[in-house]
Amino acid sequence: MIRRQLDDLQRNLDATDALIAFFAVLSSLKTHCWRKLLVISELHRQQSILLDAKTRSIPHRIVNLVQSHIRPMVCGKARAAVVFGAKISVSVWNGFAFLHRISWDPYNELEDLFCKPRNTRKNIAALFCLIMLLSMARLPLD
Repeated sequence: MIRRQLDDLQRNLDATDALIAFFAVLSSLKTHCWRKLLVISELHRQQSILLDAKTRSIPHRIVNLVQSHIRPMVCGKARAAVVFGAKISVSVWNGFAFLHRISWDPYNELEDLFCKPRNTRKNIAALFCLIMLLSMARLPLD
């Protein structure tokens, strides 16, 4: 069943390539249509590799046509074995939130654990310097 769907998709992609060969102007496509064409082409390539190799994983696997930057992250938790979305590293100090890192790819949070205090001290120092400069210049804070 999947092989047939991939063959049908390949036929459609070949027809698009034939149009390009006969000087079809793809620049008249809207940006989101052009992007979806590229994503569908990459999705076909990935699914063909998965089917031919009889494997279930591939690096940078596309799981959503509209948001192709989202990747599955295996977390191994009881509630959800796989999660989707961005991983963020945030620290809160005295009511201020500091965003240290945002990534759509999985990473080990321990990498951020040691650099967070150093970065937080730099951010706090910069924040207080900004407040002092604005108060000295008597500019509004917004």
